[in-house]
Amino acid sequence: MKNSLLLGALIFVTCALASCAAQTATFEEPTGTGTAQFALTGALPGVTHITLSIYDGAVSDTSSTSPTFQPIACAPYAGSGGNRVKLQYLKASSNYTLYVELFGDDKCQKRVGFGWRGNVEVSGGNDLADVIPTYYVQPYLFGQFTGLAPVPQTLKDSAKLLSCINDVDCKSAHANGSCGKDNKCVVDNLFPLDGGVRRGFANSATLADGSVAIFGGLTAPSDANWAAVKLSPAELFDPLLGYFHSITENAYTPVGLAAAVTDGAGAVAIVGGSTDSGFTLDAGKTLKTTIDATGCPTLATCPVSKLVQRWDFTTQTYAYVPLSGSLTALPIVSRVHAKTGDLLLIAGGVAVPISKATGATDGRQAGATLCDLTQKGIITCTASKNSMLASRANAATACLASTADGTCTKLLILGGRKSEGTPLAEAYNAETDAFVPVTIAPPIPTAPFLLHGGQLLKIGDGKFLLVGASNQANFIEDDVLTGSAQLQPPMIVAVTQGQSSLTMQMVPVPMGAFAGGDGGKRLFATAVTLRDGSSLLIGGLDSALQPVADALVFDANGQPVARAALASSRIGGTASLVGGKNALGGCVLLAGGFTTDAAGALTPQNHIEAFCPGP
Repeated sequence: MKNSLLLGALIFVTCALASCAAQTATFEEPTGTGTAQFALTGALPGVTHITLSIYDGAVSDTSSTSPTFQPIACAPYAGSGGNRVKLQYLKASSNYTLYVELFGDDKCQKRVGFGWRGNVEVSGGNDLADVIPTYYVQPYLFGQFTGLAPVPQTLKDSAKLLSCINDVDCKSAHANGSCGKDNKCVVDNLFPLDGGVRRGFANSATLADGSVAIFGGLTAPSDANWAAVKLSPAELFDPLLGYFHSITENAYTPVGLAAAVTDGAGAVAIVGGSTDSGFTLDAGKTLKTTIDATGCPTLATCPVSKLVQRWDFTTQTYAYVPLSGSLTALPIVSRVHAKTGDLLLIAGGVAVPISKATGATDGRQAGATLCDLTQKGIITCTASKNSMLASRANAATACLASTADGTCTKLLILGGRKSEGTPLAEAYNAETDAFVPVTIAPPIPTAPFLLHGGQLLKIGDGKFLLVGASNQANFIEDDVLTGSAQLQPPMIVAVTQGQSSLTMQMVPVPMGAFAGGDGGKRLFATAVTLRDGSSLLIGGLDSALQPVADALVFDANGQPVARAALASSRIGGTASLVGGKNALGGCVLLAGGFTTDAAGALTPQNHIEAFCPGP
């Protein structure tokens, strides 16, 4: 047999392993003159054995496509530093896909994770060449967060030895090398294997082809504020390849703290967003959040966007339109299905400039706008004939009823109000273009329940899990947070729909053994629902204003079942599901967010983590 491999320091021949008899499929022996070398990144605790399958071509559905051949049927995992595989006698191809299955037993029956990498090129020629490029394969362990390939410390250290005047001087260290403030070279990302742009309060979205777009965010310090860098690239994670592309969108204005929803295809609608925001944390003591409104309400100089933008990541086309009326920040945004078709609902928000004066009139608004984004390159917006029943900004939303493709026909809007003198919740009926009241049923929650910045996750018919809510309006009127009483625990929200009425009940989630030190109270966390109905509440600030470095796992009924550690704390991160039936379909990509360094200083992240729920 020609096909040989090098695993760690041992040389095997295919099917010379004792466990090879367990292989049931028959693979054609590859013939050719090409050589390739692969390596799993990082150490993988709990992994004892691996298999390696190779597909000749792209793979969109691993459940229905068989590998071309399997050079490793079931072999011991060599561990960190020894997990390299050298394959010889491969035919030349530019589109191999590698699929490594990770097992916790020597029979290769207890599957604990996998590795995935596409678009691997093997050139024909001398298979005994001394210099062979190494393709790194990203592993994903089930039921936990796995950090994507980080920069090795040895590479960081070697880059620092190089003096520089500009980024070009650092390309000899690495393609992503840049010149640091001390005129020493820095390598802080392995894009496209990991994130390339540092982003806090960014957005992500799952596109129709299963890929995940990561865009916007606050990325650069600007005096005491954080600025969103204009024309910063969007990063598009391709699950068929297992790595990122960089797309420079023709964005009219940079966006951080923006609202974004997908249109179900390759486009995303982005509303509002700030180009310059204050975010200062003295961990455990004080959090200060502001939106710098200097120069408003002039659109040309205002750092708060007044635009509705449409970015099509598939065709790389772009459109935008200014909204009429006064500038607003943190509006309610949702894709809804009206009688005339799919529309974008934009409701409420807080008027800009944002008043901080004691006793100032509430700046929240109640008006609504409907925009048609269905025509590429054209956006038309008209005012709704009705306004919300309460003025709101930064409220939580969820679909009470929807079409077959998931577009809302009836939208629940919860919180974001200024005081208890206005309705806590209401609903928008897209078919009648009307806002309707929602009655709060006993037991009435303990006041005050203003609920800013929360997320509603569907856990059943008419039932939702509310997480990440606060009673303080960060980034709006009250910009300083000092006490833990402002954060709300997870709540089960149940909505009963009568013929002409809506009734809502709210009950705290019993945290039990998973209460930890935070009790599930988190600010600026991110939450996402998995395919099986379970959900994750990831990172954020706890009730003591300390950054959180784990995620709470809730089952499909909204009950806590586990905590999963993060590689680092994240405040204001973004998370989206990978789509499709590929190996990564159903996994969660966690990107961006602020973390704190050893000195407690805030810094936006470019390191991305993935959570795969299980086989």
